Amino acid sequence: MSWAAYITSMKSSSTLSEACIAGLDGNVWAKSDGINPSPQELQTIIQAFNNADILRQNGVHLGGQKYFFLQSDDSQIQAKKATSGVSIAKANTCILIGLYKDGQVPGNCRKTVDAMRDYLVQNKY
Repeated sequence: MSWAAYITSMKSSSTLSEACIAGLDGNVWAKSDGINPSPQELQTIIQAFNNADILRQNGVHLGGQKYFFLQSDDSQIQAKKATSGVSIAKANTCILIGLYKDGQVPGNCRKTVDAMRDYLVQNKY
């Protein structure tokens, strides 16, 4: 399966509006059209898995948008902006990002992102 197919699979659930998969080096592997993270934004997110204080102080920046940091641990980050938000999961070699918009349930977005992360981890990614 191509990386673009994983994006299509995540979006087909209708639990998120946009998705992105990027390597831990900050390079985008695949993304949907409506999400455009900068290399610096991705590097900050990747670093935050080891030091969430970065996000607590500055929020989560993605595609030029600032999201209010909610919570994180060593494998996930959650943030929101008004009625939209972002769920980010870390696998062994990549991060997965799901954006949800008004009308989509944050918890369902997180489940979709986490399920794809779990699948990739099982397949050595």
